[in-house]
Amino acid sequence: MSEWTGDGTVLVVDDEEPVRYVCQLILEQRGFKVLTATNGQEAVEIYRERADEIDLVLLDMMMPNMSGDQTFKMLREIDASVRVVLSSGFPEDEISDDVNFNPNAFIQKPFLPDELIKTISAVFSAK
Repeated sequence: MSEWTGDGTVLVVDDEEPVRYVCQLILEQRGFKVLTATNGQEAVEIYRERADEIDLVLLDMMMPNMSGDQTFKMLREIDASVRVVLSSGFPEDEISDDVNFNPNAFIQKPFLPDELIKTISAVFSAK
């Protein structure tokens, strides 16, 4: 693994507890504070309350109740500049046909810790 470390808070949104747990461990080892949400509705509520402290959202696309793309759109309505990394077991070209759907990055599941860190560091490095 590279030695890059982050700073700030990441909101990890995934309906699978093991995924949230592993992402939280990886991100905390790299210096991030991590908040978690089990679904899109919870993610939107947390973001509304704590947008000023959340630097990036790692968002699963396939969740019950509120899908990842619905959650993404609501997050961007709250804050058009929110950084969002989408994750899915499906390839990126299959997750949305919406031309306005423009996340900061995409990572396909399953991913390795190095891939997660590389993706997130690229988003933080982009201006």
